[in-house]
Amino acid sequence: RHSIKEAWGGLSGLQYQLPATWTAVKRNNCSATEADIAKWWSLNPAKLAGLSQRGSIEPGKRADFVAWDPGFNGFPERYSVEYHRWKGDCYFSTQDLFGRVVGTWLAGRKVYDGINDQLLLHNGSYIKCQD
Repeated sequence: RHSIKEAWGGLSGLQYQLPATWTAVKRNNCSATEADIAKWWSLNPAKLAGLSQRGSIEPGKRADFVAWDPGFNGFPERYSVEYHRWKGDCYFSTQDLFGRVVGTWLAGRKVYDGINDQLLLHNGSYIKCQD
């Protein structure tokens, strides 16, 4: 078991995966919908990690979610700061992408304002996968 913080490159570009996926869907005329993308980037990873209280919005589950604008188009380096060890080396930051996270909530509390690229609360903690 290793820490993500100890990984050589961290998770470079993780913050761009949602818009990068949506961009690939749009540019390749895939039949995937916004609902498919939500499943790929929420429900499926939660299931893979054994996190039964995450991955979908349902009564009794944690209220962790993002709001995003799928119609937005732009270069991430122009509207957000890269949050990883080696800034400036992420391929996606200089690409013209569709979609943008406009807010993030953890346990029902807004922790990130994507319009102003501002962290509002340091509310998170490391999650351990269930064995």
